[in-house]
Amino acid sequence: MFFCGGVSLKKYLLVHIPHSSLLIPSKCKKRLIKNIRKENIFISDYLVDRLVSKKVRTIKFRYSRMFCDVERFNTDEEVMNKYGMGVVYSKDSNESDFIVLDEEYKNNIISNYYNKHHDTLNKEVSNIINMCNRCVLVDLHSFSELFIKKVFDKDDAPDICIGVENKYTSKLLVEQTINHFKKYNYSVKINYPYEGSIIPNKYFDVYDERLDTIMIELNKKIYLNNNNKLDKKKFNKLKRCINKYFKTIKYTDLSIKVPS
Repeated sequence: MFFCGGVSLKKYLLVHIPHSSLLIPSKCKKRLIKNIRKENIFISDYLVDRLVSKKVRTIKFRYSRMFCDVERFNTDEEVMNKYGMGVVYSKDSNESDFIVLDEEYKNNIISNYYNKHHDTLNKEVSNIINMCNRCVLVDLHSFSELFIKKVFDKDDAPDICIGVENKYTSKLLVEQTINHFKKYNYSVKINYPYEGSIIPNKYFDVYDERLDTIMIELNKKIYLNNNNKLDKKKFNKLKRCINKYFKTIKYTDLSIKVPS
């Protein structure tokens, strides 16, 4: 269901990569009513996993988000439900149906894929906290300017979007992250066009100040060309930048959070 890998240079560091896979399981393929190959690449965090050194501890969801999106809320409050793009997608980014769904199928995905992924994330974070007395959780994504314009009608996207949680993101971690990417001449914005960062569901209601979480969203234009193909020069620059960040990220004073 997921892949855990790497022996982190920073033992308290965990990188979560939920949307890079393009794998569609056979049980899903049988229900498709249209070809989703291009859409699958378009809405994925394409090649993001290849930016991260194998020495970094990661949790990667094995399957495409078009099969199961493990970063959606499994509640009626999930805002993407109205677009047919909740935990189990029924529509693509054009709001067009691409699959035949029923409740039994959706419940099976939630039980056997979504819940198990979050169980693993909870366990990994807890293990790191128990071992190191802290955990820095980096939620790594990429985004397409075309997608955010189409779905959210947002523009002026930066090269790097940093997502923060007031309760679980330290001020120093934000400052470190902004300063690092700016050193590589990337433009940076906080909580735009996306906001927030993943909080393992174990820690929703039971606050633990030893957890520090931050989301990093990479604009696809800084490592892909206009045809969604890898731009080797841009990709290598970003890979150096990302892995230097993982090497130099420091444990922060978690008592000083981002102001509300």
